[in-house]
Amino acid sequence: MKIIYNEGNDLRDNFVFRGLEDSSYDLVPSALRTKNNKLNDFIGNDFILSEDMSVEDAIKRGFIDKEDVPEGLNEITIQRDKKGKVINWGGGKIVCDDGYFQVKKELYVLFKFLNFADRIGLKVTDDFEVRNNIHNYMEYNPKWWPNEKFREVISLAQHYGLPTRFLDWSYDYKSALYFALKDIVEKPLDKDGVIWALNYKLFENVNNYGPFYSKLHFYRPEYNRNPNLQAQKGLFTFIVDDVNYLFKKSLDSRIIDERNGDREEDQYWFTGQHAFVSNVHVPEDEFLFYCIIIPKDEKPNFLKDLYREGYSEEYLFPSYDGAVKAMKNRIKLESFFEDK
Repeated sequence: MKIIYNEGNDLRDNFVFRGLEDSSYDLVPSALRTKNNKLNDFIGNDFILSEDMSVEDAIKRGFIDKEDVPEGLNEITIQRDKKGKVINWGGGKIVCDDGYFQVKKELYVLFKFLNFADRIGLKVTDDFEVRNNIHNYMEYNPKWWPNEKFREVISLAQHYGLPTRFLDWSYDYKSALYFALKDIVEKPLDKDGVIWALNYKLFENVNNYGPFYSKLHFYRPEYNRNPNLQAQKGLFTFIVDDVNYLFKKSLDSRIIDERNGDREEDQYWFTGQHAFVSNVHVPEDEFLFYCIIIPKDEKPNFLKDLYREGYSEEYLFPSYDGAVKAMKNRIKLESFFEDK
């Protein structure tokens, strides 16, 4: 597979890449997916969120029935569990939104991860405010999410399988291609794969200069702390949102909306410090995204070629575990070709 466009220009100069086993998958972070969202799997029964809202809003959102409300009561406090089920309600005063509820669930998972990792001596974060809330996580209330204090913690959690708002990318298209192909040794070969290519160079200086600001951010953790990420040449993207508003559109849709100026969330893009206006200019001979389909029947051949070029588990996961996984998967791949 060659990654070129426009008569020989190389996508590797300006793009980062993300490989997915199924071409129907959207660019939606794991914590925000409608299907196969595993966030609740990491949240215990101790998660109970109290929210204040008007009785009218609570009835509209289906939290309470109108006939159950005492006459003259205008505001209530509800308590919801991790699945959003109302377990108790009483008097209250302020309206809360689904976005706030979602952020609180994500913070719960991240603080638990930070707590467990820190207790066994793993490097997580030195930020005083974050560490000070390890045992008081429900008291931490950011206005924008994800914020700078949590980028390192989120990148670690994301890399090791916790649902977050980050999306994984790679500077190396062959690393991305590996992740689009690796599951064929375990799963039926019935889906086309895909490599997404995102023109990160167009965003490189947007958030650093002038009055303009894009909600899309790129974050590369310290490679010296994570040999897997270094081997995979990995980085992450995320979109910063007001915590009160929940948007589940795919990354490509939101970026294109931002560029075109027809954002559904325009009314929430203004604060006292920033006017959130995109300054992303796309030249006529360039694109924001490419979507490269990998035919399912070609997946085994591509994976075999990657193994030959050193893109296999022992190199992308440089550890004893990676070496063992490589041994197993090579045998499975050989068996696949023998059966075919």
